[in-house]
Amino acid sequence: MKSSRRQPREIFLSHASADRRFADKLARMLRQHGLPVWYSRTHLRGAQQWQEEIGLALRRCDWFVVILSPKSVKSMWVKRELSHALIQKRLHWRPTGIVSLR
Repeated sequence: MKSSRRQPREIFLSHASADRRFADKLARMLRQHGLPVWYSRTHLRGAQQWQEEIGLALRRCDWFVVILSPKSVKSMWVKRELSHALIQKRLHWRPTGIVSLR
């Protein structure tokens, strides 16, 4: 029987800067499993237009992963990224699991 799951072309990883250590570990783990990850820490460089680059990545990535924490629910950037992801008709909400930061 063929699985209905498909591998992402690219995963957008949204997180609060306060959760960077956990986000680093998660991005590394996903990549070790052969999953391509767009992660601001490794994809944004000094003088780039951050907002433009994030927008391009959000439009390109076909999976969106958000690290929810007390800091991320207050983060303006996480709210913007999540809002953008939720309004895209090509993405569908599927809660798949919870990973504790502790």
